[in-house]
Amino acid sequence: MDTKFPTKNAKEFANDLFETCNLTEIESLQSSLKKDVEKKADQLKSLVSEKYRDLIDAADTISSMAIIVSDITNVTENILKSNLTNPNSTLDSKDNLLDTFAAQSKLLIDLSEQIWDCLNSRNYLTATQLFQLASCVKTSLNENLIKGFKKVKPFLDRVWSTISHFQTTISDKTRLELSGHISPEKAACCFISLSILERLDAHSLVKEFIILRSNMLQHSLTEGSSVDKNIENSCNLIINTIYNLYLCFTNYDFYNSGMIYLQMRNSFSNGLNVLSLVDLDYSLKFGLMYLPDSIKEFKIDCTLSPNELSKDYITNIVTNWLDWAKPFVCTKVTEILQSVQSFSTLRHLNQLSTEYPQHWTAISEQISFESDLWSELYCPLFAQRTKELLTSHWEDVFPVIISDINNALIQPEEPYLQDSLFSDTDECFETRSIGCSDRTAKLCACIERRISLLADILNELNSKDEDPWALRQHQGNCCNNFIIRLGKNMVQLVEQDTLTEPGILLIARFLWFMPVLCPTLKQCLVSLYQQFNFWTSSKEEMQNSSIVVWNKWIEVVTKRMFDGLKGNIFPITLGEQLSTIPKWDILDIEVEKESGELVVSKLQVPNQPTFPLQNFIHEMIRCLALTLPPKFVQEKTIALCIEWILIEYRDNSVLEISLKSRYQIQKLFDLKYINQLFIGIDNQSLSAICSEQISAVENQIDPINLDVLDEYIAKNVKRAVAATKCIFGTMYPSQFLQSESSDEANNLMFSTYRFKLFLVTDS
Repeated sequence: MDTKFPTKNAKEFANDLFETCNLTEIESLQSSLKKDVEKKADQLKSLVSEKYRDLIDAADTISSMAIIVSDITNVTENILKSNLTNPNSTLDSKDNLLDTFAAQSKLLIDLSEQIWDCLNSRNYLTATQLFQLASCVKTSLNENLIKGFKKVKPFLDRVWSTISHFQTTISDKTRLELSGHISPEKAACCFISLSILERLDAHSLVKEFIILRSNMLQHSLTEGSSVDKNIENSCNLIINTIYNLYLCFTNYDFYNSGMIYLQMRNSFSNGLNVLSLVDLDYSLKFGLMYLPDSIKEFKIDCTLSPNELSKDYITNIVTNWLDWAKPFVCTKVTEILQSVQSFSTLRHLNQLSTEYPQHWTAISEQISFESDLWSELYCPLFAQRTKELLTSHWEDVFPVIISDINNALIQPEEPYLQDSLFSDTDECFETRSIGCSDRTAKLCACIERRISLLADILNELNSKDEDPWALRQHQGNCCNNFIIRLGKNMVQLVEQDTLTEPGILLIARFLWFMPVLCPTLKQCLVSLYQQFNFWTSSKEEMQNSSIVVWNKWIEVVTKRMFDGLKGNIFPITLGEQLSTIPKWDILDIEVEKESGELVVSKLQVPNQPTFPLQNFIHEMIRCLALTLPPKFVQEKTIALCIEWILIEYRDNSVLEISLKSRYQIQKLFDLKYINQLFIGIDNQSLSAICSEQISAVENQIDPINLDVLDEYIAKNVKRAVAATKCIFGTMYPSQFLQSESSDEANNLMFSTYRFKLFLVTDS
């Protein structure tokens, strides 16, 4: 519905409204009209309240102006009456003093308006000259008061009250102008104005300028909401301060004098008087004849002299000021940058370039100062803040990664690595092939994503052709500290003895495979051009932490196995002895009697280890085959198990005399089997223990029987070792015959296949 009022009176509109609209539309229109009324009322209130003060000020000004105009009118009427009374009076007559007074009063009133115009156009030197002229006119008018015009004193006081404040006003505006960025030409005019108004010499002007710039520098770094603008303004302010000091007070120009003295020569040495600066209207031009010569020929007297200050003096002033300004800027900019949390802002600041004025290189050489102030003073502060943010980001990501690890630890136990090695999904096939479980691979992938985000921050901060090696070195240091902290945290977590065996295994795998599955770590730890390299030490730190956790896992696993086999590995009763010894090989041996007759003798020789030993080896290898730990973990686990079983053999006592010989022969077979299958030539401690045990057992066997059986036992031991290696997947069946005839120490510890100790069968 159109809510605009039609061009008819309200009654007709209301009738049409009820005829053409339903109740809902009428209520909607009523609501809209109410809102419009309230809005207009608020606007009216706002207009009255905002302009009320201006209205009061305007009324006061109008009242004051009315009084002044009335006074001027009275004086003018008196002048006219005087002229009518004495139409033939000359300029030298006493009555012409009134004309002189009128002309000077008109000039004084016009000067007020023109001074305001100069201030509005920021022409402070002209405003100063006009004010000095006004002071001269006021002095002349005071002389007229002495000569008998005492009645016009209220009028003169009123007029002067509108001008006298200009000395303070011009000085304040000049100081304000000098506080901000200003060209040497304008600065020179401001310096001259201050010198004229306040009778300041060059030394005082320099001191005043330094105070103004110091205050403005403090203000620029403490006020305002835009960080980049505040910092940029402070840099420009320092440059502009130094530049103006040298160009205004020393000979850095074509005329071999400072800009102040060049401006003085242009303004005061051309023979023109100040009255020529006044914009004279028709009445004033007519009244020039009544102005005294002191006003017509009035000129400015400035006490500043050329080359009053030497370059060494200015250099000393600038150096002392910079000794204060540089630490102050560093402190304040550092404080301001604490509010910056965005790398894009720091990048913007770092890429800003300051335009340096003419002669800046020569000036910077005078004060032994950096020619590129922005790069030398400010950019290091931006780099420091960037480092702080990088440190903060690396510290913030640490608890997130710890949370990721804790979430992985509380998940249900994952299948054995052997069970998932050839599963249908090929997502983690490559990681499984190196002994890394799927959960470990996913955890490393999560860590890789988080670290990649941190690395990308620094890449976005600089363009591709830049190499901010200092920032990269800091990032490398942060990454190195992160790795050290992570390793210590994981070790502490494991040493609390609160984790289960799968949890310890997960952390051990995670620390072991993180350098491989998190390639961004290496990118963070190594610079592009090898200025630094934390990779070696960081990788070693991760491996050391992983070794500690792996050792804890070995401790837990071996304790579980030893506790289960303690007291069950060796027989106690006669029946148990018989049940632990497998069936021996029966060999036919031809023996020649003294008569020369050949007699076939039956010889029983052990051909495999005892059943408890087989069970122990199976459990040990099965544990390693299901988890596929690194080679050093396999070797250490096997070494601990073998050391334990050898100690058990040593501590076992002989039980039954009737079975002593048979049992000792089987024990000899077991020890030689263990020695050949598990103990390498480099493991001297285990080799010594095993050799000692073998010698002790051989001493318990009849030497004649030992001499007969030794050859067959050695042959059967070699066969048993080869069969075991085939079962555990470390030897091909085709190599079986070769191993029988080989004398090389090819034990289970020397496996080099990809899937080490991979069980062919669980039976």
